Amino acid sequence: QRKLDYNVGLDLSLFQKLTLKLDYYISTTDNTLIDYSLPTSTGFSSVKENMGAIRNVGFEGKVNWTVWSQPKERSYVMLSFAAATNKNKITKISETLKAYNKAQEEIADDRFSNKQVTLYYEGMSMNAIWAVPSLGIDPANGREIYLDKQGNPTYAYSSQNLVVCGDNLPKVQGNFGLNAEYKGIGINVVFRYMYGGDMYNQTLVDKVENADLHYNVDRRVLTGRWQKKGDRAPFKSLAKVWVSEEQVWKEEKTQPTSRFVQQRNELDLSSVSLSYDFYRWSFLRKAALERLKFSFYMNDVYKWSSIKVERGTSYPFARSFNFSLKAAF
Repeated sequence: QRKLDYNVGLDLSLFQKLTLKLDYYISTTDNTLIDYSLPTSTGFSSVKENMGAIRNVGFEGKVNWTVWSQPKERSYVMLSFAAATNKNKITKISETLKAYNKAQEEIADDRFSNKQVTLYYEGMSMNAIWAVPSLGIDPANGREIYLDKQGNPTYAYSSQNLVVCGDNLPKVQGNFGLNAEYKGIGINVVFRYMYGGDMYNQTLVDKVENADLHYNVDRRVLTGRWQKKGDRAPFKSLAKVWVSEEQVWKEEKTQPTSRFVQQRNELDLSSVSLSYDFYRWSFLRKAALERLKFSFYMNDVYKWSSIKVERGTSYPFARSFNFSLKAAF
């Protein structure tokens, strides 16, 4: 793997109050390595393969501003803000990746599989979301209406009609926060944000559209389903299809469709820290203490998002609380 970076930046400091850092970069990676999945029967789950060449173009900026400061009183108020953008494009793909794309298209054509497929084509983003455009559920029969590449409506799902329906990479993301202390009372608050990205809501597919009715299910399985002619519903009917090869009725799975590609804008209250330093208290000297400080810290405090998903179903999620008392003698 070979990488070539071009970067131009600016670092600026004004009056010991304001610092500014700006960077613009162009990064080209040739013979990019990815994990290529293998059948577990081979003894390995994946192997490294060269996928081709990728070009990244982006901007990063960060500013810190000391709004107010009284060093003698150990008091200050500081604000910070950071933003980053990045766009990537595949400029060349290898023969291995061409074979991978073909295998992914075969998976997409399996009507009893609901796995979202990942495709890599020249001129496209590494983070592209591939799906078949959908006109929604037909009120007449509860079936989904797709669009082919000629713009014609059809009931037939085909991987040949897969197009880019979104991009996981946000247009801009970053963080901002407040760090302040006044007469021993300290506070630090950090927010994270992202704007302009997309997400394929697999949780909605698994927990509502393809829910297993043998278990407890989301209420939308009933309230949002097509049930009779004329219903205008966001989710398909519960009807099963006859599989002649297996001589059994099966529920047809929802394949990758634009119905579940949703815009992702998020604001997270990432962390909150509160503290109190007893340096002003006279009892410290009587107790032979140089310093005594109490702190409280909490992470993942709250999330505002344009998409409702269950957290922790595909990755660990934990909200932690920490208390500490530091003493120096």
